[in-house]
Order: sequence, then structure tokens, then C-alpha cells
Amino acid sequence: MAKSIRSKRKRKLRAIKRVRYAEKELARLKQTLGIVDKTKEKKDSSENAMDVVEVPDVPKDANCTVEGNVIEFSLKKEKNKSDSKKENERIGVVFPSEAMKMDVVTLNDIKKLGGYPKWMNQRYIHKMSKIKRRNKNKIKRIQKSNKHVRCGVKTLPESFKKKIAEGPQLDHFLEQQSKDWSDYTGDLKKEKGELKRLRLPPWLKTKIPTGENFSKLKTQLRNLNLHTVCEEARCPNIGECWGGGKYGTATATIMLMGDTCTRGCRFCSVKTSRAPPPLNPLEPVNTASAIAEWGLDYVVLTSVDRDDLPDGGSNHFAETVREIKKRNPNIIVECLVPDFKGSRKEVETIVNSKLDVFAHNIETVEKLTPYVRDRRAKYRQSLDVLSSAKEFNSDLLTKSSIMLGLGETDDEVMETMKDLRTCGVDCLTLGQYMQPTKRHLQVVEYVTPEKFKHWEQVGNDLGFLYTASGPLVRSSYKAGEFFISSIIKQRKTNQ
Repeated sequence: MAKSIRSKRKRKLRAIKRVRYAEKELARLKQTLGIVDKTKEKKDSSENAMDVVEVPDVPKDANCTVEGNVIEFSLKKEKNKSDSKKENERIGVVFPSEAMKMDVVTLNDIKKLGGYPKWMNQRYIHKMSKIKRRNKNKIKRIQKSNKHVRCGVKTLPESFKKKIAEGPQLDHFLEQQSKDWSDYTGDLKKEKGELKRLRLPPWLKTKIPTGENFSKLKTQLRNLNLHTVCEEARCPNIGECWGGGKYGTATATIMLMGDTCTRGCRFCSVKTSRAPPPLNPLEPVNTASAIAEWGLDYVVLTSVDRDDLPDGGSNHFAETVREIKKRNPNIIVECLVPDFKGSRKEVETIVNSKLDVFAHNIETVEKLTPYVRDRRAKYRQSLDVLSSAKEFNSDLLTKSSIMLGLGETDDEVMETMKDLRTCGVDCLTLGQYMQPTKRHLQVVEYVTPEKFKHWEQVGNDLGFLYTASGPLVRSSYKAGEFFISSIIKQRKTNQ
């Protein structure tokens, strides 16, 4: 109660101050114009009869002339219906002193400025005149420079057009090869405690994605409201995979169950949310229709983690695989699945959907897993998912992937590869981690191509059927599809 009374009192005091300030300003304005209140005039008329004078209101359209101590105003009267001539009324005012006369002579300026004193508008007048001069000069410069302007469109000279036609095209710049990586002298590894980001070495720089297949594939995905991990994860191989690459077949890794993940791994650029949008019931049919239209022999399906669903989205995943197989029984389907919180039941649902390759990424070594992946993703849990898939179907091809460059040691990488082979993993990919945005984990080391070749040889020695190792290799990289499809076809013929 006391607080409200104080606030009311403050508002009242502020209102009184505003009224007093307005009265002072009005008195100052009247003093400048020589206007005095009638009440004051009656009181002081006996003492100083000629010291003050009342000046009538000056209309904006009045003409003002000064003769001696007299200022005259000519007022325009309204037109009468009977008489169209204008009559002027002259008003005479006598100034008591020369100083008063000098102040009131500025009434011509006051009239032009809407009845305000000159001292209140001088800065504004200067500013507006300066802007007007600047705009005028700018228009002159534009008119002088645009000698080839017709109808608002600037035309190029014929000589310049000829140079453009004979010069290099955009494709010449896109096809420029980067220099040999052996000439690179930049830093490849961060020192301990160093905060600066490493520069991207030349062997990781890729071409800008272009081509007819790239544009066509992107349009089809947007029309069917489908998402790809190629776009969401900012894969560097999108130009090669979507554009056709070496074998001339455009492929894409379809991402199911939306583009929003319930987990927040520190290496991944996919959107995250605790409550993502509900599943699209038409997604399995739309995905199967798109793949059938592309006429592919090999397709990769992946998904975001949906911990908000009771089954983690396993039934939705399996339904999509069945729809694809229904339209093309000979197509090879690879499923890159989440860990489903380690649930063996959900893994079995995926395995029984007649897929050909079961893939689940271990991502990094055991020591770095808590720092790189989401806290709900565990190293041993991922190994259990891979071994469970092999138990449910021993003929199923299993696959995993490791990222290098996060600060792991060679011994830790070797231990991880051995763990994967012990779980029965058949195919392994190793690639360079690349920081997608500034808010994600920084790259600790850029592994050289020679080092990747070393890990490829180690993978073959450990007994993996297929090991893809390279700076730009990813878990669903199309370079490995030819070899994996050959393994699957050979197994089917042997059966």
C-alpha cells in the first residue's frame, strides 16, 4: 500500500514539474516575440505604457514589411462567392525601442518555419540543407557516370562483352586442383593448451558441388519433403555423391524421422531438441518412391536419435526398409542406425526388416567418448549393439566408423579397431574429423594421407573384409559401395 502511495506521489510531482516547465518555455517564447499577457499589461499599464506591446498572432501566409518603428502585416481574406478579388488588411504595430525592433524583424523567418523561433530551428535548417546539397551532388555524379544507362538498366560496352565471352568460365575456376600436400608447411597438430584453430590443409579442400545430377537430386528431395545426412551434417563429399562421382551414379544418404535429434553430440551439426516434431507416417512410402525413381542399386538409410519415442523409431525404420524392398527386391539397403539406448529388442526389429548392411558408428576411442558424444551414448553400449546384430543374423554384414583428429593416440585407435573386430564387425571406415561450426569441437590434429594409408593396412591385417581409410572418407561414403555390394552379391551366390 505504502509503495503505491509513493508512486502516485512521484507521478503527481512529475506532472507538476512538466506544467511548470511548459509555463517557463511559454514565457520565454513570448519574451522573444515581444508578446505579454493581458493580465500583466493591465497591472503595469500605469507605470510603463510604452514599454510593452501586444503582437497579434501571425498567420503562416501573411506578408511582413518593416518601416521605421512600424511592422505591417497584410492578411489575405477568404474568397467571397460574389467577389473574386482579394482584399488585404493592414495591421500596424509600434515598437518602443530599437532592440525590440531587431528581435521582431526575424518574423519572416518565423513565418517560414511554422511559427517557431529561429533559435529552435537553426540546427535543423543547417542539417536539412546539408543533406539536400549532398543528394544533389550525388545525382549529378550518377548522371555523369551512367553514360550507358538506358531505361534504368546499365549496358556494357561491346569491347567489354567480347572480353567476357573469350575469357575463362566458372568451370575453369571450380576445376582448379589444389597444390600437392607435401608442399604444405602449416601446423597439423595443436599444442597442449593452444586455443587457435588450425588452418585447413590442401588435401581436405573439395570442389564446389555442381552438376545436373546435383540440382535434380536436391529438387526431388525438397518436393518429397525428405532429409539427407549429407546436407544436415555438412558432408564434404556431397558434390561427388550427388553429382555422380567416378561411377556416374548419384546417391544420397536419406535421413529418416525428421531433421531434429534428441541428443547433442559435440561433433555433429544436426539440429537438436528435447521434443522434436512427430514422425511423418508417409515418410516410408515417400522414401521408397524417391529411391525407385532414382533407379539406384545401393542406398544408405540413417536417422536421428529419437529417445522421445518408446521404440526409438525402430519400427518406423524397419517399415521404410520393407517399402523399399517391396518396390525393388534386388536393391542393397544399408542402415546406419542409432544405439536405441542399448535395447536388443529394437536391434532385432531392424535386423528382421531384410536389410543387407547393419551399420552403427563407434565414432571415437573409449577415452574420448564422454567428451565427444552425448552422455547417453556409451562406448561399450555401441559395441553391444554391433555384436547383437551379428547374433540375430550371422550372415548380416556389419559396419562401423571412427573419426580421427580429436586427440586420440595410435595405441587407442589400435585398441578400438581390435574391439570392433572382436564384435564381428566386417567393414570399417576411418576419416578425418572436420569442425562443422565454431560452436563444435575444434580439430586437434589433421592426419596426413600417409597415416590413413597406414590404418587401412592395419585394418586389412586385423581381418576386416573391407577397410576404407582417407581424409574425406565417411561412414556412408560412396567409394566403398562398389566393394561392399560385391561382397554381398558373392555371399548371396554362395548361398
